[in-house]
Amino acid sequence: MPLSIVQDALKTAVLQQHTPYMSGAHLFSSNDPNHPLTCGIAVMEKGQTITWTYPGAEFTLMLEGEMEVEDKTNQDNVIHWHLKEGDIVRAEKGDVLTMKTPTRSKAFFVAQIPDGTDLNSIMQIHE
Repeated sequence: MPLSIVQDALKTAVLQQHTPYMSGAHLFSSNDPNHPLTCGIAVMEKGQTITWTYPGAEFTLMLEGEMEVEDKTNQDNVIHWHLKEGDIVRAEKGDVLTMKTPTRSKAFFVAQIPDGTDLNSIMQIHE
C-alpha cells in the first residue's frame, strides 16, 4: 500500500462521528483485520464527562485544552491525572476511565478498533 498523507489534519478533519460525549474524525485505518488500527481526532467540549470501558488498546496525544482523568479499573486504587497539551495517555483494553473537560479539548488517537467502527456501537458507557 502506498504512503497516505492527510495534510493540515487539524484544520481539515471533519468531525464525522458524534456521541453525546464527544465527536471524532477518522483519518486512517490499517488493512490488517488481525491487528486493526484506527487513528483520528477526538474533541470534547468544555464541561463534558464520560466514563467508559476501552474496547481495545489506545494511545492518545493531547493537542489542545485540559482533561481530568480518573483510572477506575481498580476500584480499590483509583488514579487521578491532570492532562494538558503535549501529554500522552495509554489505555489498555478493558480499562475504565472517567474523563472530564474543564476546557474544550482536542486529541489525536491511535486505537485498536477496526476501520469504520461506529463509536456509539462500541462505547461501553457507565452512567
